[in-house]
Amino acid sequence: MLAEDLQKTKCFKDPHLGRLKLDRKYGWIEGRRRLGFRRYKLYINLQKDGCYDSTMAYAKVLFVERNLAQVKQVIIDSLYETYSTCWESLGRLNQKQFIRRVKLKSLGVSIDGSVDLYFTDGGLFHEHEIAVLIDRNERIGAANLAG
Repeated sequence: MLAEDLQKTKCFKDPHLGRLKLDRKYGWIEGRRRLGFRRYKLYINLQKDGCYDSTMAYAKVLFVERNLAQVKQVIIDSLYETYSTCWESLGRLNQKQFIRRVKLKSLGVSIDGSVDLYFTDGGLFHEHEIAVLIDRNERIGAANLAG
C-alpha cells in the first residue's frame, strides 16, 4: 500500500505559483508558467522535510520575470562575441536578432534562494542550452553554454 502511494503523482495548487506536481525521484516540485505568449518549466527544490518556501520561490520567479531583459543582456554580453567569432551557424546576426532566438526554457529555485535559468539557443550554438545562475542575493552571473 505504501509503495503504491509513493508512486502516485501528487498535485496541488500553490496560492502564488498555481498547479504544481511533486517529483519524488528528483526531490522537487514542478509546474509551468506563462510569460508573454510562451510557457516555461518551473522547478522548486524541496527541503529535507519535503516542504518549500512558497513566498520565497514566488519572489524569485517574479524577480526573473520582471528582470528578463537584464538577464538577456547578460546573455548578449557573455555569448554574442563567441557566436560572432566561432559559431555563426545562421550567418551574421546583430545583437537584437541574436537575442530574439533565445527563449526561456526552465527556471529552477534552490533551497538557498539561488535560481538556475536555462534558455534554448534557437540554433545559435547547435542546440546547446544557455545557462544563467542568479545567486541568492539576486546577482545575475555570466551566461554559459550547457549540454
